Amino acid sequence: MTKKVLTEVGISELLDEIEGRFRRTLQDVMKPVNTGTKKSQKRYLSRAEACELLGGISYPTLYRRIADGTIVCLKSGKRSLFDEDQLKESLITLQSKGGKHGF
Repeated sequence: MTKKVLTEVGISELLDEIEGRFRRTLQDVMKPVNTGTKKSQKRYLSRAEACELLGGISYPTLYRRIADGTIVCLKSGKRSLFDEDQLKESLITLQSKGGKHGF
């Protein structure tokens, strides 16, 4: 897209550009990560495994991160399960914030 001064762009052109960029971004996100023939399976971790993966944090710290929305917890009956990929993403995010293990 060429740069234009906002006053020179009509509303319909602006909306078309936004829609186009949104569609391209959405298509990029929706592309399969693993293009091989083997399907990747999600791995779910227990509370103990999740705490270990997150650098040996305590259960109370894990529960605080669930409460503040930093970590997503899936419930299956009384069991708490954690998607390994989501935990790794959360760990990267938390580490970038600093502090002990980012927590």
